[in-house]
Amino acid sequence: MSGIQLNIQAPTFSHIRDQFSMERGGNDHTIRFQDARGIYTSDKASLTSVKAFFGFGAQLEARATKRESGVDQIEQAIDRQYGAGMADRVLQDIGMHGRDLSGGIKRSDLERIGRTADGLAKADRERAQFDATWTDPSITEMGNNLNHPRLDSFVRNYFEVATHPRFWSTTSARSNAETIGSVLSMSVLNRIGQSGTIRQQDLDDLSKAMRPFQRDAGHTMDCPAAPRSADISSDRRTKRACRN
Repeated sequence: MSGIQLNIQAPTFSHIRDQFSMERGGNDHTIRFQDARGIYTSDKASLTSVKAFFGFGAQLEARATKRESGVDQIEQAIDRQYGAGMADRVLQDIGMHGRDLSGGIKRSDLERIGRTADGLAKADRERAQFDATWTDPSITEMGNNLNHPRLDSFVRNYFEVATHPRFWSTTSARSNAETIGSVLSMSVLNRIGQSGTIRQQDLDDLSKAMRPFQRDAGHTMDCPAAPRSADISSDRRTKRACRN
Protein backbone atom coordinates (compact mmCIF):
# COMPACT_ATOMS: atom_id res chain seq x y z
CA MET A 1 0.00 0.00 0.00
CA SER A 2 1.51 3.36 -1.02
CA GLY A 3 -0.20 5.46 1.63
CA ILE A 4 -3.26 7.66 1.96
CA GLN A 5 -3.84 11.12 0.61
CA LEU A 6 -6.65 13.64 0.99
CA ASN A 7 -7.39 15.89 -1.95
CA ILE A 8 -10.04 18.21 -0.52
CA GLN A 9 -9.78 21.97 -0.24
CA ALA A 10 -10.38 23.24 3.31
CA PRO A 11 -11.39 19.84 4.73
CA THR A 12 -13.27 19.47 7.99
CA PHE A 13 -11.94 17.22 10.71
CA SER A 14 -14.55 14.63 9.78
CA HIS A 15 -13.09 14.50 6.26
CA ILE A 16 -9.64 13.79 7.67
CA ARG A 17 -10.85 11.27 10.23
CA ASP A 18 -12.82 9.32 7.64
CA GLN A 19 -10.03 9.33 5.06
CA PHE A 20 -7.29 8.24 7.47
CA SER A 21 -9.33 5.90 9.65
CA MET A 22 -7.43 2.81 10.78
CA GLU A 23 -10.37 0.79 9.47
CA ARG A 24 -9.03 1.45 5.98
CA GLY A 25 -6.02 -0.70 6.77
CA GLY A 26 -2.37 0.19 6.52
CA ASN A 27 0.16 1.22 9.14
CA ASP A 28 -0.36 3.66 11.96
CA HIS A 29 1.86 6.36 10.47
CA THR A 30 2.04 10.03 11.32
CA ILE A 31 -0.12 12.34 9.23
CA ARG A 32 1.92 14.87 7.27
CA PHE A 33 1.33 17.83 5.01
CA GLN A 34 3.19 19.19 2.01
CA ASP A 35 1.95 21.80 -0.44
CA ALA A 36 2.60 19.54 -3.42
CA ARG A 37 0.77 16.55 -1.91
CA GLY A 38 -1.69 17.94 0.59
CA ILE A 39 -2.47 15.89 3.72
CA TYR A 40 -1.03 12.39 3.45
CA THR A 41 0.68 9.39 5.01
CA SER A 42 3.17 7.04 3.42
CA ASP A 43 3.43 3.32 4.09
CA LYS A 44 6.63 2.77 2.19
CA ALA A 45 10.17 3.81 2.97
CA SER A 46 11.22 6.79 0.86
CA LEU A 47 14.70 8.01 0.05
CA THR A 48 14.07 10.89 2.43
CA SER A 49 13.20 8.57 5.30
CA VAL A 50 16.26 6.41 4.64
CA LYS A 51 18.54 9.44 4.66
CA ALA A 52 16.84 10.70 7.81
CA PHE A 53 17.42 7.34 9.46
CA PHE A 54 21.14 7.60 8.79
CA GLY A 55 21.35 11.07 10.25
CA PHE A 56 21.11 13.47 7.35
CA GLY A 57 20.10 16.67 9.15
CA ALA A 58 18.23 18.31 6.27
CA GLN A 59 16.05 15.25 5.81
CA LEU A 60 15.31 15.06 9.53
CA GLU A 61 14.29 18.70 9.50
CA ALA A 62 12.10 18.19 6.42
CA ARG A 63 10.27 15.27 8.04
CA ALA A 64 9.70 17.26 11.24
CA THR A 65 8.33 20.16 9.21
CA LYS A 66 5.88 17.89 7.40
CA ARG A 67 4.66 16.44 10.71
CA GLU A 68 4.24 19.89 12.21
CA SER A 69 2.38 21.02 9.10
CA GLY A 70 0.17 17.95 9.44
CA VAL A 71 -0.72 18.98 13.00
CA ASP A 72 -1.43 22.51 11.80
CA GLN A 73 -3.75 21.27 9.05
CA ILE A 74 -5.66 19.09 11.50
CA GLU A 75 -5.97 22.00 13.92
CA GLN A 76 -7.39 24.17 11.15
CA ALA A 77 -9.83 21.42 10.23
CA ILE A 78 -11.02 21.11 13.84
CA ASP A 79 -11.60 24.86 14.11
CA ARG A 80 -13.31 24.83 10.72
CA GLN A 81 -15.79 22.21 11.90
CA TYR A 82 -16.26 23.02 15.59
CA GLY A 83 -15.47 26.73 15.80
CA ALA A 84 -12.43 28.90 16.42
CA GLY A 85 -10.33 27.89 19.41
CA MET A 86 -11.59 24.32 19.63
CA ALA A 87 -8.33 22.81 18.36
CA ASP A 88 -6.31 24.38 21.18
CA ARG A 89 -8.82 23.11 23.74
CA VAL A 90 -8.79 19.60 22.29
CA LEU A 91 -5.01 19.27 22.20
CA GLN A 92 -4.74 20.75 25.68
CA ASP A 93 -7.33 18.31 27.05
CA ILE A 94 -5.59 15.34 25.45
CA GLY A 95 -2.23 16.61 26.71
CA MET A 96 -3.58 16.77 30.24
CA HIS A 97 -4.39 13.07 29.92
CA GLY A 98 -0.85 12.13 28.96
CA ARG A 99 -0.68 12.31 25.16
CA ASP A 100 1.30 15.16 23.60
CA LEU A 101 0.30 15.56 19.96
CA SER A 102 2.34 18.66 19.19
CA GLY A 103 5.13 16.64 17.54
CA GLY A 104 2.86 14.72 15.22
CA ILE A 105 -0.57 13.12 15.00
CA LYS A 106 -0.90 9.47 14.07
CA ARG A 107 -3.88 7.92 12.37
CA SER A 108 -4.84 6.16 15.58
CA ASP A 109 -5.03 9.53 17.37
CA LEU A 110 -7.88 10.78 15.18
CA GLU A 111 -10.64 8.88 16.97
CA ARG A 112 -9.52 10.21 20.33
CA ILE A 113 -9.35 13.73 18.93
CA GLY A 114 -12.86 13.33 17.52
CA ARG A 115 -14.31 12.04 20.80
CA THR A 116 -12.70 14.89 22.71
CA ALA A 117 -13.96 17.53 20.28
CA ASP A 118 -17.48 16.07 20.32
CA GLY A 119 -17.47 16.00 24.12
CA LEU A 120 -16.31 19.59 24.44
CA ALA A 121 -18.84 20.75 21.84
CA LYS A 122 -21.65 18.98 23.70
CA ALA A 123 -20.59 20.60 26.98
CA ASP A 124 -20.59 23.99 25.24
CA ARG A 125 -24.13 23.45 23.97
CA GLU A 126 -25.35 22.43 27.43
CA ARG A 127 -23.62 25.41 29.02
CA ALA A 128 -25.14 27.78 26.47
CA GLN A 129 -28.61 26.34 27.08
CA PHE A 130 -28.15 26.57 30.83
CA ASP A 131 -26.84 30.13 30.75
CA ALA A 132 -29.55 31.31 28.35
CA THR A 133 -32.23 29.95 30.67
CA TRP A 134 -31.42 32.52 33.32
CA THR A 135 -32.46 35.37 31.02
CA ASP A 136 -36.03 34.07 30.86
CA PRO A 137 -38.57 36.21 32.78
CA SER A 138 -39.85 33.13 34.58
CA ILE A 139 -36.66 33.13 36.64
CA THR A 140 -35.25 36.65 36.32
CA GLU A 141 -38.36 38.06 37.99
CA MET A 142 -37.87 35.79 40.98
CA GLY A 143 -34.67 37.46 42.14
CA ASN A 144 -33.47 35.66 45.26
CA ASN A 145 -36.99 34.60 46.24
CA LEU A 146 -37.17 30.94 45.25
CA ASN A 147 -40.65 30.68 46.73
CA HIS A 148 -41.89 33.08 44.06
CA PRO A 149 -44.82 31.71 41.98
CA ARG A 150 -42.60 32.09 38.92
CA LEU A 151 -40.57 29.10 40.09
CA ASP A 152 -43.36 26.72 39.10
CA SER A 153 -43.41 28.26 35.62
CA PHE A 154 -39.65 27.93 35.38
CA VAL A 155 -39.80 24.24 36.31
CA ARG A 156 -42.52 23.52 33.78
CA ASN A 157 -40.60 25.27 30.98
CA TYR A 158 -37.09 24.17 31.89
CA PHE A 159 -37.38 20.85 33.69
CA GLU A 160 -34.20 19.47 32.11
CA VAL A 161 -32.24 22.55 33.15
CA ALA A 162 -33.66 22.57 36.67
CA THR A 163 -32.56 18.96 37.18
CA HIS A 164 -29.13 19.44 35.60
CA PRO A 165 -26.06 19.02 37.88
CA ARG A 166 -24.91 22.56 36.99
CA PHE A 167 -28.15 23.96 38.39
CA TRP A 168 -27.52 22.17 41.68
CA SER A 169 -23.90 23.29 41.79
CA THR A 170 -25.07 26.79 42.77
CA THR A 171 -25.28 27.73 46.45
CA SER A 172 -28.74 29.19 45.94
CA ALA A 173 -30.13 25.92 44.59
CA ARG A 174 -28.53 23.78 47.28
CA SER A 175 -29.73 26.02 50.09
CA ASN A 176 -33.30 25.82 48.76
CA ALA A 177 -33.24 22.14 47.84
CA GLU A 178 -36.45 21.32 49.70
CA THR A 179 -38.46 24.04 47.97
CA ILE A 180 -37.11 23.34 44.51
CA GLY A 181 -37.29 19.57 44.93
CA SER A 182 -40.93 19.85 45.99
CA VAL A 183 -41.83 22.01 42.99
CA LEU A 184 -39.98 19.70 40.61
CA SER A 185 -41.67 16.58 41.95
CA MET A 186 -45.12 18.21 42.05
CA SER A 187 -44.65 19.22 38.41
CA VAL A 188 -44.22 15.54 37.50
CA LEU A 189 -47.09 14.40 39.72
CA ASN A 190 -49.39 17.01 38.17
CA ARG A 191 -48.43 15.74 34.73
CA ILE A 192 -49.30 12.19 35.82
CA GLY A 193 -52.59 13.35 37.30
CA GLN A 194 -53.56 15.14 34.12
CA SER A 195 -52.78 12.17 31.88
CA GLY A 196 -54.25 9.56 34.22
CA THR A 197 -51.42 7.13 33.49
CA ILE A 198 -47.87 6.49 34.62
CA ARG A 199 -45.09 5.91 32.13
CA GLN A 200 -41.51 4.91 32.68
CA GLN A 201 -40.52 8.44 31.69
CA ASP A 202 -42.68 9.83 34.49
CA LEU A 203 -40.92 7.66 37.06
CA ASP A 204 -37.52 8.55 35.67
CA ASP A 205 -38.38 12.26 35.85
CA LEU A 206 -39.70 11.91 39.39
CA SER A 207 -36.50 10.19 40.45
CA LYS A 208 -34.45 12.93 38.78
CA ALA A 209 -36.51 15.65 40.46
CA MET A 210 -36.13 14.19 43.94
CA ARG A 211 -32.50 13.05 43.76
CA PRO A 212 -30.84 16.41 44.57
CA PHE A 213 -33.11 17.04 47.56
CA GLN A 214 -32.76 13.51 48.88
CA ARG A 215 -29.00 13.56 48.47
CA ASP A 216 -28.76 16.72 50.55
CA ALA A 217 -31.29 15.48 53.09
CA GLY A 218 -29.58 12.10 53.45
CA HIS A 219 -32.53 10.04 52.19
CA THR A 220 -32.80 7.41 49.48
CA MET A 221 -35.55 6.62 47.04
CA ASP A 222 -36.60 3.47 45.21
CA CYS A 223 -38.70 3.96 42.08
CA PRO A 224 -39.99 0.74 40.49
CA ALA A 225 -40.16 0.43 36.72
CA ALA A 226 -43.49 1.13 35.08
CA PRO A 227 -45.17 -1.97 33.64
CA ARG A 228 -45.23 -2.51 29.89
CA SER A 229 -48.82 -3.67 29.95
CA ALA A 230 -51.96 -1.52 29.92
CA ASP A 231 -52.02 1.92 31.52
CA ILE A 232 -52.41 2.04 35.29
CA SER A 233 -54.51 4.53 37.19
CA SER A 234 -52.33 7.33 38.57
CA ASP A 235 -54.38 7.56 41.79
CA ARG A 236 -53.55 3.97 42.71
CA ARG A 237 -49.98 3.82 41.43
CA THR A 238 -48.71 7.23 42.57
CA LYS A 239 -49.20 6.31 46.24
CA ARG A 240 -46.60 3.57 45.94
CA ALA A 241 -44.45 4.84 43.07
CA CYS A 242 -41.60 6.03 45.29
CA ARG A 243 -40.74 4.82 48.76
CA ASN A 244 -38.50 6.88 51.06
